[in-house]
Amino acid sequence: VSDVEEAGTVTITPSGVPRVGDRLTAALDDPDGGVRGTTWRWSSKPAGGGYTDIAAGTGASYTVRPVDAGKVLRATAAYDDGEGTGKTAGGSANAVPANTAPTVAGDAEPPEFAEGGSGVVADYTATDDTTAVGDLEWSLGGGDA
Repeated sequence: VSDVEEAGTVTITPSGVPRVGDRLTAALDDPDGGVRGTTWRWSSKPAGGGYTDIAAGTGASYTVRPVDAGKVLRATAAYDDGEGTGKTAGGSANAVPANTAPTVAGDAEPPEFAEGGSGVVADYTATDDTTAVGDLEWSLGGGDA
């Protein structure tokens, strides 16, 4: 009976669609056991393109950056195991969705102000798919303010 070389696998968590700011973690599993000397490399690939190494992607974890939007991320492990040296295994995350500009919805007419500069009459809501949007603030100046 002889032991057969079995390929390692890389799993990236959390699963699902990564968003800008998410921390992804790669884990290596090799059925041969005895994994040692593991180094990591993260890379990204735009639609229809090839993978390019990410300069800051050299650990088992990687935080998704705005520049990764619209790209697939991959983690590759280089390691030795109980069956030999110079092994590699990789795993890919789902594509990071492209960030869209925040949207503002509200009254179609411009806000009106009561005499004396008080009493704003308008409601607006800002939403964004990847980042919480804070308060909206307007200021007026000039002769009509």
